[in-house]
Amino acid sequence: MVWQIGQQVAGDRYTITGIDASSNGIFYRAQTSQGQEVELFTLPLELTTHPQYSPLREQMRGEATILAQCRHPFLAEVIEQFVEGSHPCVVCHRTVGERLWDAVSYFGAMDEDASLQFICQVALALRVIHERGLVHRHVHPHSIIRTPAQTVQLTQFGFVREFLLELLPSAAETLDGFTAPELLQPKGRIGAFSDVYSLAATFYFLLTRTVPPSAIARELREPLWEPRQMTPSLNSRVNQAILRGMALSIGDRPANINEWLALLPKVDVIEPEPAPSKSPAPLPPKSPQPPPEQSLPSIQPPAPPRTVKRASDVAEEFQQLEEYLIASKWREADRETARLLLILMEQEKRGYLNEDDIAALPCDTLHTLDDLWIMHSVSTFGFSIQKKIWQNVGGTDNYDYDVYCKFGDQVQWRRDGRWLLYNELRLRRSNPDGFLPSPPVTGEFDLGFWGGLIAAFAARLEECGL
Repeated sequence: MVWQIGQQVAGDRYTITGIDASSNGIFYRAQTSQGQEVELFTLPLELTTHPQYSPLREQMRGEATILAQCRHPFLAEVIEQFVEGSHPCVVCHRTVGERLWDAVSYFGAMDEDASLQFICQVALALRVIHERGLVHRHVHPHSIIRTPAQTVQLTQFGFVREFLLELLPSAAETLDGFTAPELLQPKGRIGAFSDVYSLAATFYFLLTRTVPPSAIARELREPLWEPRQMTPSLNSRVNQAILRGMALSIGDRPANINEWLALLPKVDVIEPEPAPSKSPAPLPPKSPQPPPEQSLPSIQPPAPPRTVKRASDVAEEFQQLEEYLIASKWREADRETARLLLILMEQEKRGYLNEDDIAALPCDTLHTLDDLWIMHSVSTFGFSIQKKIWQNVGGTDNYDYDVYCKFGDQVQWRRDGRWLLYNELRLRRSNPDGFLPSPPVTGEFDLGFWGGLIAAFAARLEECGL
């Protein structure tokens, strides 16, 4: 059932004050018991009886867990998750301000400088999301709020949106010109480039007050008029960046936010004044805010400590790993993870990593692997889970066999005081937290083997912010 205005959920923590049902799910406006404004998201009611409802719930929870780690001034903050009856719910701060959709619809197209500033702010928020392996999937003028400080916040994350479009015919009927074409394809390949399309389409709308034709209409030969045809004074670089960003073919579109920003004129992004957190529920400590961004798009990621293969070089392996995880094929996923790490460090023949290899593991790859495991195991398995367990049993940067035994007992790599062989592991979803991934070793091996390297691995995870 739809929650009613005045209804309390999550005990008495939140009181519903409004509702916004859409193809992307159901968004509720609510107040905490302290009177703070929040936004609640849950899946469409039509899905509760669908055979895929259970895995969709799990994916949504996994995505929300990762999104809660994405902190940025231009991104609405995830506060917590809870389940009300059988309905999973994600709670976010509600941004006070005006939706860009309303601002343009009521007052007309925005000037180029203001539009460029807002678009670059959203781009920075998206970059944080993409670095954690997520795709927003619902970038739209309706989901971007202009605050009284004349900055914007990106809201309404598109949880499992591609599956909603596939499973609910009514959702596809409401699509407009902001949805990337690959999101409409069953099992279509999505990525940062999908958000690039939606952000470019949003830029188009801000400058012209015109909703671009949908991807489906364009594929049926409806023309996309250049923004400059409606706004003749528009900068030619902005005009071309929008058209490139809205290319129907993924191959013709910038692959990520940085590539798209490089097509635009540089702009100094206005940072909002820092404000104290108003979270109504306990949260993990916030990471320090990053220093103010430099002129875009000149920011580049730091170089790795030594030449290694990057995640992009093994994209097919990542895709295979995710397929195993989605299907709960834990042994196959575990061996794929080990194989991937060995390939990255060029140690396939040796069959294991040493301390030098571990110290050079690329952080972006570790983040991607960890995010995939956490997302598809609902925060049960993952490197970061293992690191926390290692630290909780007394582990430090220095190896201690007794501490490693405590770790092995907790993750059940030991039985009756004996380290198990890999083939003795019973791989299933009910395994304890941190049970997987196992050490990146090929062939049959004793799990006690990892003892001399776990301290180095935990230290590398710490360096990478995991």
